[in-house]
Amino acid sequence: MNKKFGIEKKSVYVVTICLKEEDAEGNPLNWSGLYEDYYADTYEEAQQLKEKFMSGQDEYYGNLVEDCWISDEKKEIEFIVPDKQRQRLFVDMDGTLAVFKPVDEMETLYEKGYFLNLEPHENVVAAVKEIIVRNPDIEVNILSAYLTDSAYALQEKNAWLDRYFPEIDREHRVFVPCGTDKKEGIRDGIRENDFLLDDYTKNLNEWQPPARGIKLLNGINHNRGTWAYDRLRYDREAASLASAIVSVMQGEQQIYDKNFNKASVLSSLHKKQERIKEALTVMGEKSAENCSYEKAARGEER
Repeated sequence: MNKKFGIEKKSVYVVTICLKEEDAEGNPLNWSGLYEDYYADTYEEAQQLKEKFMSGQDEYYGNLVEDCWISDEKKEIEFIVPDKQRQRLFVDMDGTLAVFKPVDEMETLYEKGYFLNLEPHENVVAAVKEIIVRNPDIEVNILSAYLTDSAYALQEKNAWLDRYFPEIDREHRVFVPCGTDKKEGIRDGIRENDFLLDDYTKNLNEWQPPARGIKLLNGINHNRGTWAYDRLRYDREAASLASAIVSVMQGEQQIYDKNFNKASVLSSLHKKQERIKEALTVMGEKSAENCSYEKAARGEER
């Protein structure tokens, strides 16, 4: 995921400065080289550069320029420039890359090994890997929430990624506290063409706008149909899922996969909901109150 660079050829005027070998007190200046080249698109810009250097107004060299001259004609120079800024895909972990595991008590989320041992959504993991390999113009990042008061959550999430996504380095893994607007965790801010693949509607609503969201239907979410935009089922073949994600990102199509038959799943979740409410009454509210894990465990819309 290293930043790529390209070569651009451009015809420019070359402004060459010759530097003084000693300062006003006769001390040697020890330049790495006595000549430096600067470039200008027009002869007028080259003249302005020359006047700046010879008047001692340059911010770096000041009055240490001995002489300056401009090439008689434009010269073709090769410049190293960054390639076009890559589009970014941010991928959620719990419920998206990893199978969401409902819990009977919130304390289970704080147990050692809970996050480390989550099973992968194999099709989703394989699809994201395929995007990384086949679409180098897309920069893939992890964007996941974690329990800040857990002794294991962050460490285990990184260990899980080391196991299943060694190709995504630490620089491209973003973790935010549970309950936080995910876009606030992006250091350089999100762009309009950034995409978030997530199973939780709240995260997607906060992301879009200004950017775009894709909801992953994982078999237990979207039971109220509150997300009206692109959505993809996790059980697509990996190649189909990867192709669909890229197609949506490139604006080629909008995709609205149909949801699963929810009857048996919802019945099970409703039973768990009652047990969790009893557990929360005993435990009191913990820091996970505003976290998507708790909302999902309660059977709320993801």
